[in-house]
Amino acid sequence: MPIPYPSFFLLFVLFAPVFVKNLVKNFARDLLRVYQCTRRITIPFGIIVIISLLWGLHPEAYWDENGRFIYFNLYHFVLLILSIGLAFSEIVQKYYRVIILTALIAASISIGVDVVNPGTYSYQTTRASGFIGNANEGALVVLYLAIGSINWKKNDLLNLFVLSITGLAIFATLSMGTLALFLIALATYILLMLKQNSTVMKNAGFIIIFFSLISYIVIPMAMDTVSNSDMFSHVDSQNRVDELFNMGHGDLTFVEDHDRIRLIKVYMEFIMEAPLLGHGTGFTPPDENESHNIYLWQWVQNGLPGLLAYLALMVYSFYHFMILKDIRGMVFICVIFGAGFFDHNLLNSKTFIGLLGILGTVAYLENSNAPKRLRPREKSTW
Repeated sequence: MPIPYPSFFLLFVLFAPVFVKNLVKNFARDLLRVYQCTRRITIPFGIIVIISLLWGLHPEAYWDENGRFIYFNLYHFVLLILSIGLAFSEIVQKYYRVIILTALIAASISIGVDVVNPGTYSYQTTRASGFIGNANEGALVVLYLAIGSINWKKNDLLNLFVLSITGLAIFATLSMGTLALFLIALATYILLMLKQNSTVMKNAGFIIIFFSLISYIVIPMAMDTVSNSDMFSHVDSQNRVDELFNMGHGDLTFVEDHDRIRLIKVYMEFIMEAPLLGHGTGFTPPDENESHNIYLWQWVQNGLPGLLAYLALMVYSFYHFMILKDIRGMVFICVIFGAGFFDHNLLNSKTFIGLLGILGTVAYLENSNAPKRLRPREKSTW
């Protein structure tokens, strides 16, 4: 459909009946309470928005494309607000894992299509990306969705299925940074399950099932994909696969000459030119690529206030999930924090924004201290 802002339109259409229902019920007091209880997420994000708008007045700010980059954060803040309100819906509260899992399967299938027919969705024929178009962002989206799909409180076969398709999908994108984050999330899940299954027999059963799945299904499928896909036959793909396997063996020498290491040096030089106030929202060093690092990106554009505001978003979001004892949310924020070292575009990732709002709201509503009237009448056994 020829809609100028499809994400806003779709979320607003879903949010509107939730708002109207609560408005009629009690003048939206319950909905306002949910917004109040997610303020540790929304206030830091709002500060980022204010800073990016004010720094749009900087002489070096990038106002081309009708000021698109100046208003980007404001637009995504609105999406965050709509996502929080949408999560107040009883249906979303009951079935959010089913919804997120469906999205994960769809994203993984789209990456598989890119492997079989290189370039179907991806901008590069040498790397799969799925619907997202960019391989690194496609891998991160799959990882975000996997974290939201997993039940972090108990071990079951569905969790192992999610971890398996996530690992395969991320491997197909050849995103080294995201693969490292996936392995960290996987190790976290294994440690949690081993801690929860205190008996020797339960631990042994979990270990046998998990490593059988890896040895007899995941690894063979990955190797078969590499050997039979036209995408992996390209020399660039082969070199990247070699780098992945070298990284798995602890060989990180390829990082020394990586272009992103050079970009760190370039961006640090521009940061030192204006360490306090930066160069303005949307600024990119002339004749250079984006930083691929959100910490450098915030600092060079919005100065120290922009960097501190983003760090505050990470810290307070983690604290929000921590006081609610929501493991899923804490893992999610840790992954986002790590992704910031190789992705500058996180604040514009609709998957990150949407899941942050939904998971942040569900974490509060599932907490025992939340009023009963705010929770779904029948909690899903899922």
